[in-house]
Amino acid sequence: MRTDKNILIAFVLNILFSIFEFIGGLFTGSVAILSDSLHDFGDALSIGISYLLEKKSKRKADLKYTYGYIRYSVIGGFITSTILFSGSLFVIYESIKRIINPVAINYDGMIVIAFFGVIINLFAAYFTKEGDSINQKSVNLHMLEDVLGWIVVLIGSILMHFTNIVYIDAILSILVAIFIIIHTFDNIKSILDLFLEKTPSNVNLNRIKQDLLKIDGVLDIHHIHVRSIDGYNNFLTLHVVLNDYDKKIKTNIKKKLLEHNIIHSTIEIELENEKCSNITCDGIKIHNNHHHHHHKKYLILIIILIINYTIVNNVYATQLTAHRGASFNYSENTVSSFVGAKIFGANWIELDVQQTKDGKIVISHDKNIFRITGIDKQIIDLTYDELSMIDFDYMKKTFIKKENIPVLEDVIRYAKKNGIKLNIELKLTGKESNFEKQVIDLIKKYDYIDMCIISTNSYRVAENIKKIDNNIKIAYVAYKSIDNIEDYKYVDIFSIDYSYVNQELVNNIHKLGKEIHVWTVNNEVDINRMLDINVDNIITNDIELAIKLKMKKDIICFI
Repeated sequence: MRTDKNILIAFVLNILFSIFEFIGGLFTGSVAILSDSLHDFGDALSIGISYLLEKKSKRKADLKYTYGYIRYSVIGGFITSTILFSGSLFVIYESIKRIINPVAINYDGMIVIAFFGVIINLFAAYFTKEGDSINQKSVNLHMLEDVLGWIVVLIGSILMHFTNIVYIDAILSILVAIFIIIHTFDNIKSILDLFLEKTPSNVNLNRIKQDLLKIDGVLDIHHIHVRSIDGYNNFLTLHVVLNDYDKKIKTNIKKKLLEHNIIHSTIEIELENEKCSNITCDGIKIHNNHHHHHHKKYLILIIILIINYTIVNNVYATQLTAHRGASFNYSENTVSSFVGAKIFGANWIELDVQQTKDGKIVISHDKNIFRITGIDKQIIDLTYDELSMIDFDYMKKTFIKKENIPVLEDVIRYAKKNGIKLNIELKLTGKESNFEKQVIDLIKKYDYIDMCIISTNSYRVAENIKKIDNNIKIAYVAYKSIDNIEDYKYVDIFSIDYSYVNQELVNNIHKLGKEIHVWTVNNEVDINRMLDINVDNIITNDIELAIKLKMKKDIICFI
């Protein structure tokens, strides 16, 4: 089957699967699957480009392209290989982040979708496994990466389902990424060699000269140049010195060159006493080819540097918390603001919880809901059913007709499904019943202790929570600078107004083995200052701005 037809089949299969995956993501409610469907759609587009270039490469030579259009295929291979290489580096980066900062994994629907992913991409890999172009090899490698990736998802999701070891997915992903990087790097190098007109790897100039000199009538071979158009079709030019001109000698030379993978040759005949007119005739010394594979060493060094940078960047990196969700863009403490925070890429979501009259744990900052609803009522004095009748979308920035007050249990379920960490701040009025234990029980019910912290401005409450379950991380909210920080033995994290925070305070808290979170930092100057002094977490209303500023610093740091 023609190479362009093979690539077209791979393109169609990838497009169909990305649509299937997108529908599956909507059905399971998994943002991870939805994101991957967009990634696969991008892959399909790159394969589509490869198909168009491969098809164009089949055109015959003309006055514009005297060697033909075959290098369009090589360009397609370069595009696909570059996408694969950069994508695999990104996978390593993200996987190491997952190992350092593990997130809860959504198993719902993953095994079924992974099964179809393996089957469909296996078909695509089969159809592209044979071919005579670098482009098809690159596409096949792309398909192989997808097959291995989905096998990892399938095996990993099954193992994690039974063992709950969340590192499995990340470790397997790193191994697959390294495998792909090594092979893709070779592909990219061979493509660059083509464009740099390097002697093809399947041509031995020393052997060619030796064999040609054995032909009767050939006295010398010089000014020999070899290039490849696409990695398979090799072209050669050379000067041959004869004692007397004979057509048979030229025919024998061409036959011998075909044995050395030369499909097209241009031969200039010189007689024994004729002087070569080209001044660079003696410029090339032919010797045995010996290639040192230093490029593999450089590749390994690059991977090590990325791993090292990722570990350093994530062990000591400042995390970003969306204050009451993406509250700069959506109504605070609503489902829309939490989904928005996830879309923007927040590490954490900070939310406030209160208890209703009938004992339901709901999410809202103000004890009186007048500011956000226009209704002058206290949450503690209303039942959940009464609160459900009220619209909490005061900003009206979504198409949702009405935003119900969120329930903590629902938000924990959403966070667990999407790998989001939660900063749960307790808002007490003194009228609550068993409030702290009720929140802790919800966290433990969904096995979310390692993925959340509880914040409070009451040291007494912090002490009570630690006595209920010492594994719960406590953030003590301070509205001013704190003296004698070593006395706060029940506190794991100090959450402080950023205006009171300096490098000395950060260092002192870190010396105690504790973290410092700062709030609420909403402008570029202060966000950059907090990043520079290495606070552990920045709590901000403008999560989009904070992520851009942190990314900028990460890039500068990496460079």
